[in-house]
Amino acid sequence: MRLLRAGQRSTRPLNCGVSRMLFHRIAIPFVLLSLSGCTREAASVPPEGVYAGCYSRGFELSRFRPLDSSEEWWVVWAETVTLPEISEGYLAVRGAVSDEGNFGHFGVYSRELTAAEVIEVRSLSEAECDAL
Repeated sequence: MRLLRAGQRSTRPLNCGVSRMLFHRIAIPFVLLSLSGCTREAASVPPEGVYAGCYSRGFELSRFRPLDSSEEWWVVWAETVTLPEISEGYLAVRGAVSDEGNFGHFGVYSRELTAAEVIEVRSLSEAECDAL
């Protein structure tokens, strides 16, 4: 093996065939496969309106699950709203819902509901609320 001095060029071609082949056979399919999960269509939710569902509030918790849905939303209260005096139960509010994303504590909620008005509140256990 001959060492090159500064400014000298090697006359031997680099053997990149194996590296390119591995890249094309492994990396490209992996990238395509990982991107395929990004194309799912988001559930249609009107951006503003009246939303009813199960609500839970506590330490680092402000969760809303709309009726007939498995989604869980983070609830943010407008400054003019008096918070309901329940820790869990049925809640109907007028407000606005964000597009899908990561919201709330550790970003575990799929949307953010900004509640502008409380329409109805009923104290129910989580099991009772799930039965609605």
